[in-house]
Amino acid sequence: MSNDTVEQIKSRLNMIDVAEGYVKLQKAGKNFKALSPFTNEKTPSFFVSPDQGLYYCFSSGKGGDMFTFVQEMEGVDFAGALKILAKRAGVELSPQNPKLRDEREKLFAVLEMTTRYYEKNLRAQPQVIEYLKKRGITGVSAKAFRIGYAPEGWRGLHDYLLSRGFSSSLMEKAGLVVSSTKGYYDRFRGRIMFPIFNSSGIIVAFSGRIFSPSGANIEKTAKYVNSSETSLYNKSEILYGFDKAKQAIREKNLCVFVEGQIDLVLAHQAGTQNCVAVSGTALSKQHLSLIRRFTENLVFAFDADNAGVSAVKRGIDIAIEEGFETRVACIPQGQDPADIINEDVEKWKKIILNAEHIIDFYLNMLVVQPNSQRDAAQMVEKIILPYVVKLGSSISQAQFVSKITNKLGVVESSIWKELGKIKQKSPHIAPQDSEQIINNEKPKILSRKDIIKEKIKGVFYWQLGISDSEEKTNQLKEKYEAITGDKGFLVNDISPAEKGRLIFEAEIYCNQKESTQKQIDDLLLNLKKEILKEKSAELYQTLKQTENSFQLTQQQEADLLKQIQDTQREIDNLGSTIIL
Repeated sequence: MSNDTVEQIKSRLNMIDVAEGYVKLQKAGKNFKALSPFTNEKTPSFFVSPDQGLYYCFSSGKGGDMFTFVQEMEGVDFAGALKILAKRAGVELSPQNPKLRDEREKLFAVLEMTTRYYEKNLRAQPQVIEYLKKRGITGVSAKAFRIGYAPEGWRGLHDYLLSRGFSSSLMEKAGLVVSSTKGYYDRFRGRIMFPIFNSSGIIVAFSGRIFSPSGANIEKTAKYVNSSETSLYNKSEILYGFDKAKQAIREKNLCVFVEGQIDLVLAHQAGTQNCVAVSGTALSKQHLSLIRRFTENLVFAFDADNAGVSAVKRGIDIAIEEGFETRVACIPQGQDPADIINEDVEKWKKIILNAEHIIDFYLNMLVVQPNSQRDAAQMVEKIILPYVVKLGSSISQAQFVSKITNKLGVVESSIWKELGKIKQKSPHIAPQDSEQIINNEKPKILSRKDIIKEKIKGVFYWQLGISDSEEKTNQLKEKYEAITGDKGFLVNDISPAEKGRLIFEAEIYCNQKESTQKQIDDLLLNLKKEILKEKSAELYQTLKQTENSFQLTQQQEADLLKQIQDTQREIDNLGSTIIL
């Protein structure tokens, strides 16, 4: 691909346009910041420079331009990122010879052709259309979600795709057909078909709901059948409807989970476009990492039957572990979200608005379910109290302990005693903010001293580019060399990309502070402290190695101890400024 194409895309899109499709950006001086899409954090450490067209994430150390960003977010190579951005920018890529297209492109093509086949078949099935209407799905929604129908024959799709030039083996790799000793046959037969899209809105799989106009063998067939996992489709990484929900999730700062495709389609139709569906699989950490790019607030709106409650618990357990603010929408017994939406859209919206904290949800279950006192106590001990322990506020804990006491009719001290036992078994670990993450992550590659050196080097290059005088940069260089004894401050063979990264980091770092000079002084001070700490550690190690071997005289040991004490005193006198 020519550089002209890349430049064309960059001329039509900027880094802000691209990043806003994945994260919530906030203005930060002349730059923008957001919670990192790569890590779990509470304080924004992801920065975008519109002037330079670059991003940098302090918590993960990842950075680059719009192409590397899309590669990271979509899990594609450069060619894949190029296609995604070209489509967004309206830039036409040079056509490729179909014979030379890679397998991935062929898989996308056969899935698209299959979707058209199912859509065409739906139009020829008045009974299916009538069923969708009864479920409340409009023609507009059916088109938006590209709902179709797989006919009941064993080889209808297979033979159609074969006539269009697609091989049986490719169909099998796409999860569309199954091979047997008698040949290939269609995986989906007599089913309403819901295409599953990836986060970029490209079809990667299908979910089919049984619907046989003839009524043949329905009772012996699974209600839903999903595509097998393929090179394009990993069920633990894709949420149904996420491609259409991203914008609304970001705007409302809330993601609502429902169970099935029909629930999801109707929720979007009702105006709650911030809904996604887990679609027949357990909620995973990968699913939540998708959602975290846009919000940390979740509502689970699952059916009130036993299966729905179990799914809620599994989902909430992992969501709480991952640090999400989690609530549960109280769906009336015997109904699902689709029923409520068809009954009254405003009632549905009110249920979402009034979603309960998970602890209230389980406490209310004690009232509606005919539990014995012993069963209720066990439910509190095994399910509810572990959630109470995870609450960050002692006031909130006290409020819920009071509620539990009233529900069970027991002495409050007994609840606190059980809480204490749970705390001992699983002590709460507070989540780290972005500054803590920076400290913990980067030393895996660089020492704290080297991180500070990099920051100083970036500040030097940054000041060199914005200052009319060499005075400030010379002062920085002299102070650095005096502290480190290193005369090779500037590395002549540094690559332009590395230099650009250092400058970008320095620009963001210094522009977020009230006094740039104070930040530079703090960097130098902390560098000096790190060097002194290393010296102190080396002296102490020498003392430990020799104290039992009688290699030092008593006077030499005393001198070594004095050096350690003097070094520590010097460290203490430098103060406790934290810059990382």
